[in-house]
Amino acid sequence: MIDTHVHFWDINLNIHAWVKTRADPLLMRSFNLDDYIHLQGRVDGLVTIEAADNRHTLQEVAWIAQHIVTNPYSINVKHMAYIDVLQTPDDFRQQLAVFTAYPFVCGFRQIFPLTQVFNSDYLLYFKNNLGLLREKNYVFNAQMKPRQLLQVKDTLIESGVRCVIDHAGLPGMGNEHSQQQWLAMLHAFSGTEVYFKLTHTAPEIVHSVVETLARHQLLIGSNFPVNQQKLTDFPQACIAYNNVNARQLFNF
Repeated sequence: MIDTHVHFWDINLNIHAWVKTRADPLLMRSFNLDDYIHLQGRVDGLVTIEAADNRHTLQEVAWIAQHIVTNPYSINVKHMAYIDVLQTPDDFRQQLAVFTAYPFVCGFRQIFPLTQVFNSDYLLYFKNNLGLLREKNYVFNAQMKPRQLLQVKDTLIESGVRCVIDHAGLPGMGNEHSQQQWLAMLHAFSGTEVYFKLTHTAPEIVHSVVETLARHQLLIGSNFPVNQQKLTDFPQACIAYNNVNARQLFNF
């Protein structure tokens, strides 16, 4: 079994400001592989997702290398680090080169602010930088709202980069307008080569994703420790699709 969305951190490193800002007592401690195994049991592979403050992403990568990649459970670990795909291509190329020292880094995630506007300059940088990720065989992991995904849909697809949409595109459950916008976005991406990652087992979300997208687009992740759910809580069909797709996408 492959878990495509896991976070680990050492709270004492003081590089995860959002954890302290969130002030969730369940998260205000360190989380390591032993904690994960205690909840999930053994898995074949993990994709750890960046969780540190953006400026500390390299410090986080070094910590992951020391404490997670090398492990007694024979679990194959890949990592998605942070990088800004909207910076100038020259700056992007320079920053990207630093990560070649860490072969377990398989790609990069960026969380886009809700207010992010993709003007012509940003879209040009975005397209060029995604193309470089494709050339280097990296995966791009995007966390965006549905309206933002619709704005950049053509750019994502035309770039040819292997792309994963985090949290299935942030469904707006409980808000009729947001939910309809999310469903429209799913339909727009249906049948493309863009992957969507389910990180919540809510039946209405799972049903919409499974019914709308093609099998080859589906991934699942536990979102440990933010969510205390087990991979086995997902429908068996989702688990089966994920295991095939994740092995191919992340080269497990």
